[in-house]
Amino acid sequence: MSRRLVSILFEYFRSLTDLQIPIDNSLQVLLIESLVQQKAYFQLLQFLQYHVVSDSKNLACLLLSLENLFPAAHQLGVDMLQRLPDATEEITEVLLSKQQILPSLRYLSSMGMEKTTRDLSSRKYLELARLTNNDSLFCSVLNFFDIRKNE
Repeated sequence: MSRRLVSILFEYFRSLTDLQIPIDNSLQVLLIESLVQQKAYFQLLQFLQYHVVSDSKNLACLLLSLENLFPAAHQLGVDMLQRLPDATEEITEVLLSKQQILPSLRYLSSMGMEKTTRDLSSRKYLELARLTNNDSLFCSVLNFFDIRKNE
């Protein structure tokens, strides 16, 4: 039944796309969940690669949550977030959830956000660095915020 559902959804998406009608997000979620249920990960990868499903924060979060079933889904979710114009905060949170504190700060710097983001919490980053028990990491994070404060 699930394979048939995927085929029907795919054809429906193709028809909607041909008519330039936006595809409802809940149907895209249904497609992804059906593919995961079938363990059709290669097909899911192809649908994402060829933009059969639209980029959205909701779908990116769904992909991130599928990491235990399909490890590549995490990177696919991050990639989808990166294609969205307003997902900087979500990307930094994903990086922080993986204990990637310095990459999170580098990402913010590369986006020019380290000076303009008011809610960039030095306390949050310093606390996460402290919890790693890595003195070098803590000093690097502290240095990042000291430089930022003095600019």
